Amino acid sequence: MRGIKEFLAPTNIEQVLEMLEKYQEKAVILAGGTHLALVKSSSAEIMIDIKKANLNYIKEDDNNIIIGACTRPVDIINNDMLKTFADGILVNAASKMGSKLTQNLITIGGNIASPFPWSSLPPALLVLEAKVSILSKQKNKIVPLQDLLKANPKNFINKNELITSIIIPKSSKNLKTSYITLSLTENDYDLVIVAVALLLESGICKKAKIALGSAISPCNTIDHIEPLLIEKKLSKEIINNVAKESITGLNLISDFRTTDEHRFEVIKTLVKRALENCM
Repeated sequence: MRGIKEFLAPTNIEQVLEMLEKYQEKAVILAGGTHLALVKSSSAEIMIDIKKANLNYIKEDDNNIIIGACTRPVDIINNDMLKTFADGILVNAASKMGSKLTQNLITIGGNIASPFPWSSLPPALLVLEAKVSILSKQKNKIVPLQDLLKANPKNFINKNELITSIIIPKSSKNLKTSYITLSLTENDYDLVIVAVALLLESGICKKAKIALGSAISPCNTIDHIEPLLIEKKLSKEIINNVAKESITGLNLISDFRTTDEHRFEVIKTLVKRALENCM
């Protein structure tokens, strides 16, 4: 980013929002920096480093767990509350984010604001029905993560706005979950990500969320197969049918590393394994 002329390091969120309001199109946000490292050209002249703006936290209120936008995968991995919340799905997702170096750099806000198809946290957050808090100097808006991803965060978030936190309802606490990925090597981008969250009562599925990442863009829930699980007891027959139907209507991303046929088979296999893990 050769056009950067000024580097700013605000120490609180109010300062960040004032700077974004003032500079808008001329400003670019620096948090983990992994996305910016891939930007070849930009019209930005001012870089705003938000790492000291007190946005790295994991806390709770009566109804929600709230994760600050600058929280890193390593912070999620080491958080005792998240190790048990919803079977530890966020810890599992964060643990699969490439190398240890990457886990110390990436931020949860950046994983949402500038998502790649293989971004690890969004699928897990989708099945937990997470929402995103977006602030500007004028207002605060809270939107479902799914709506944000569908609209493309770059088009949804205005230049004077900033993702400040991710909000996860505590009602997700007792969900049975599974998070499975497949990649060619340990540190390679995932070919397929599958996240599952089920609410089971006496073995009967009362609620189901299944999200797919890396194979499609943006990552999304596979809504058409979720009703196949509701009010049913998990069985091999039910799971096999859901896995078979999981690829119906999917538009895969192009990828030189594998064929569509292979990826479809991987999706079915991972959906099956993820559901079996919840039994």
